[in-house]
Amino acid sequence: FPIGNIPYATWDSYEAVTLITAGIGTLIAVIATLFPPPPVSNYRKVSKHAMLVANAMRKIWSESIDYFCGRAPSARVFLIAESITSFNSATSKALSDLSASWWEGCDSCGRGQTRQLYMAFYTTALKMDAVMVAMKDAIVNETFQGNHATWCDGMRTSMENVRSRAAKLFETCEQYCQDGVIDEQEIEKLNEQIEAVRLSQTAMLQVYRSLSKHEALLGAKFVSGDLASENTFVFALSVWARKITDFAENVVKIQEDDDYHRNCM
Repeated sequence: FPIGNIPYATWDSYEAVTLITAGIGTLIAVIATLFPPPPVSNYRKVSKHAMLVANAMRKIWSESIDYFCGRAPSARVFLIAESITSFNSATSKALSDLSASWWEGCDSCGRGQTRQLYMAFYTTALKMDAVMVAMKDAIVNETFQGNHATWCDGMRTSMENVRSRAAKLFETCEQYCQDGVIDEQEIEKLNEQIEAVRLSQTAMLQVYRSLSKHEALLGAKFVSGDLASENTFVFALSVWARKITDFAENVVKIQEDDDYHRNCM
């Protein structure tokens, strides 16, 4: 089949078929570059990563308490320390993705509140950086000597209760951040979990004071060097739980402020 008035050129020639195929392939490549698929949007990445952050935080504290309440040091501590370092860097990256996501919905149709909730979520995770570092130092420097075993036997149950309830509250907040709308039943559930975390902290404090009183009877006037890592560890756990309850209260406040402005309009 000849091509117009071009001599010796036909549509079914090798040269013509190669040229047409290359042209169509180039066009498809350009279109694919201009219109990326939805799954790579910042909102989708942020939402997926938030769930990973909540799960990672629960796992890190669970493994840390289990290791710290052991009877001897092991190489496992270095795996936990590396997990903490990776957690902090990954959270910073996710916050950058979130900051660049405003244009995807121009903060309209509920996207604005969703982004505000996720911003509070990741900001809270970043604020825990110093807490996680303190906890890491405590487990890395622990020698498992002296009164360590006695202290852990007395504190472990209360520490596990604080960890499990705080982690559950953090995961609940992450789930409520996904759609950006928190109804009255969800607010009630958040308030119940906040109170549960505080009660577990109070119980842990009572056990801690009881053990500290016993140590004072043995002659200690200040925090002893023998239990320095233990005191750092339980303090880090308590601060971590407190930051989560503060975040949960902020989530409730964001929703209440949104309801207030919506009613005013």
